[in-house]
This record gives sequence, structure tokens and C-alpha cells, in this order.
Amino acid sequence: MSKSLDQILSTASIDELHQLRDIVLSADKLSTDDLIKGDYTDPEIDGPYLGREIRKFGGNSFANIFRDDGPDYKEVVEDVADKIDAPYRKGCSVEDLEAAIITKVLGDAWAKMSEAERQVLVGECKLSGKAWMAGGSVAALQAAFLAGGFTSYMILVIVVNAVVRGAIGVGLMTTGLSLATNAALTRTAAVLVGPVGWVMTALITAIQVAGPSYKVTIPAVIFIAYLRIMQNAVQCGECEATLIFGASAKFCQECGARLP
Repeated sequence: MSKSLDQILSTASIDELHQLRDIVLSADKLSTDDLIKGDYTDPEIDGPYLGREIRKFGGNSFANIFRDDGPDYKEVVEDVADKIDAPYRKGCSVEDLEAAIITKVLGDAWAKMSEAERQVLVGECKLSGKAWMAGGSVAALQAAFLAGGFTSYMILVIVVNAVVRGAIGVGLMTTGLSLATNAALTRTAAVLVGPVGWVMTALITAIQVAGPSYKVTIPAVIFIAYLRIMQNAVQCGECEATLIFGASAKFCQECGARLP
């Protein structure tokens, strides 16, 4: 069963709540609500409050007259998916919606890369050359992200880091991977961070006329998707790889060891 938005945010770290708060404030700099600008030291209390504020950004003014807390979070995620043209199946789970949004951003970033950058990405992600035949490259990259394992985790961290940095000027503060010390991650980040940033700028600029709230909801939904994925991640006790999309897996996709 999917975790609710309140469940995700009430178990987030203080640093993570601070980054989400800053994403909200990036489009609401004139807010007089001191609660929004608060220190957020108690996730169980401050997390659900922040979630309500994000849902309000995701609702239109008329709807919010009748729904003081804004629309259901899944409606917000679906609205973001629609706005950025992320393909998804009607009636799918919020996890599938979030994954569709991230894969859409990833695919758009691929389109902005040079051929040299694409080759670096292929090499670092250790993807099969057969999957990169003409016409199949974007689908292969997106499939690699959804496949789970350490490659998926690496791509997730890089994409979300670029999105957060573009929104508030500071990348992810808490992650098991270091953008400075992990060689593979550093090389992959070098080819993804620019294109992802350009994609996000273009998306937000293109839809500003539809409402400034998208400057909050697009990066906020992507960041919350990251929190959900990481809260469901497992770590291999043998090779210490972080594995995402694999909560039900019995064996590590990296070394084959049995998972706890």
C-alpha cells in the first residue's frame, strides 16, 4: 500500500524538510506566514503541515475555497504529470505517476545531450550497447532507471540533485552517495546535471502562464518522489549497494547476495 504524503514527510529528516520548505519559499518569497518559514525541527508535526501547503499550491483557487487543505496529493502529482506530458496509465498508483515524471525529465535531458555526453552516460551506467540502437536510446535509458539496482539509484540521485539545485541553488543535502567522492557518480553527474537543469528551466518557464504554483509543485513532487523511493529502498549487506524499486527482491541485483 502506498505511503501517504503525511507518512513520507513525518519520517523525513530535518534537512530534507528544510529543502522542501525552501522549494516552497522559492516561489513564495513574500509569504507572511511564519510557519512556512519555520525551522522545522519536528518532522511528525512540521511534515504534515508542509504537505498541506504543497497541496494548496497544487489546487486551483476555486477548488481550494471548498478544500482548505488543497486537493488530494495524487491529484497534484497527476496534474504535474499532465503538465509536463509524462505518459502514464489512468488509474495507476502515485508511485507510478512519480516514476513517470522522473523518466520524462530524464528522457528530455537525453535529448539535450551531445553525442559525447551520451556515450559517457552509457559507459558509466554500464548499459548494453544493443539497447542503444537508433530510436531506442531514450527508452533504454528510462528502462535502466526503472530496472532497479545501483544504476537506478545513481540516476535518481543525479536527476533529483539537479532538480533541487535548480529550484533553490543547493543540491541534495542527505544522500548515501557523495557527488564529490564517488567517481562514477561524479562523471555521470557531469553529463546529466546541465541537461536536467535546462529541462527544468524550460518546463517551468513554458508553463508559468498557467500559474506560478508550478514553480513549486514540479520540483516539490520530484523531491517527494525521491523521498518515497529512498524510504522504500533496501541495502545489500554484502556489497552495500543501495537498491531502489526492489523492496520485494530476494537477491541483490549487483552481487547476487540474498537480501534481508
